[in-house]
Amino acid sequence: MSAAFDLPGSLEGLRSRSTLGGGADTDFRPEIGYSLIRERPGASGVSWLVGVGEFSVSDRPKDVLIAHSLGSCLGLSVYDPVLRLGGMAHCMLPLSKQNPMRASERPALYVDTGIQVLLEHLFGLGARKENLVIKAAGCAAILHDNGMFRIGEKNYAVLRKVLWKNDLLVTSEETGGSAPRTVSLEIKTGRTFVQSGGQHREL
Repeated sequence: MSAAFDLPGSLEGLRSRSTLGGGADTDFRPEIGYSLIRERPGASGVSWLVGVGEFSVSDRPKDVLIAHSLGSCLGLSVYDPVLRLGGMAHCMLPLSKQNPMRASERPALYVDTGIQVLLEHLFGLGARKENLVIKAAGCAAILHDNGMFRIGEKNYAVLRKVLWKNDLLVTSEETGGSAPRTVSLEIKTGRTFVQSGGQHREL
């Protein structure tokens, strides 16, 4: 579903289901491929792998969110520089209508629902729409995609359409082509980097 969805500046109603319990500093929910990483006194930062069909949100300054080997997949980095809060989604397919049941179980598999669920969780933690810095990587034409499906191209089209319908813009991107990419987001600085073909550069 690529129709517009409501994106207020802050979704306070999400806060209760996004808050950690049990004294942990990480909440991983495998049924939706979601990890929420919250800042706690004395907690050390780590690199968090955001796998295919997963998304992660963190406010720990030392954390780095990483999506490896993006081919036709979309790697989306979203950051609020005021709160120093960020998230990443690793989406494989363009539209959730292809398999609504699967999308309900794992929304980040699809670009349309992946964008929505990532932004909802960021807003639930206080991020403001007007502050967001959005960066994209991936959406390549991979070798075994013979052009019949053009998954990368479709992923990119859905990304732009969903953001446009919600008055959001991509700040910078490295998309298309045929090379796989790895994208990373530093929570402390909001800097997003792409690695591809032996080169490491900032988006």
